[in-house]
Parts: sequence; C-alpha cells; structure tokens
Amino acid sequence: MYGEVPRLRAALHGGTIVAAEIGIDRHKITYFGDTVNTTARLEGLCRTLDRQVLISADLLRRMRLPTFVRSEDLGEHEIKGRGQKLGVFSLRAVQL
Repeated sequence: MYGEVPRLRAALHGGTIVAAEIGIDRHKITYFGDTVNTTARLEGLCRTLDRQVLISADLLRRMRLPTFVRSEDLGEHEIKGRGQKLGVFSLRAVQL
C-alpha cells in the first residue's frame, strides 16, 4: 500500500558458525550452528517485546556502540533450544 512505511525487525548475536556450500547445479552458501539459531530466536523475540532491533548481552559486551545508538536492558529471556537464559538489549538511534 502506498504511504506505508515497512516495520523491519533485526537481531544481532555473535559466535562460531559453520558455513557450507551446497548444491550441484546451483550453488548456495548456507550457515549452521547455535549462533544462527539463537539469532533467529532473538529476532522472533522482537515481536513479543515490541522492539525493532535486539542484541544479545554477550555481543553487546564485546563491542562499542556509536554515539547515536542507545541500548536498553530488557533482562534475561528464555530462548527456545538453549538451556540457559539469554541477556537481551534493544537498540535505537537517537538524534544528536
């Protein structure tokens, strides 16, 4: 519909992945591992928490955010497929 702005969701998490090239006639690169699964679950949490961008506390601890990005601690959340809770933060841009 014209005049509508799409609402996108994104999730950020870091860790080890396995990359593989599959296919014979048409090659495709695919990614596997807990990091990929956790990121997908985190993206699904965006809707539940009504946030557009989420980042794991693990990844946030390892990086420095630009001055125009603010984080908000959303606490720890159960993530399907993980035995332990995951610390979650939301990210948003601010005007300087």
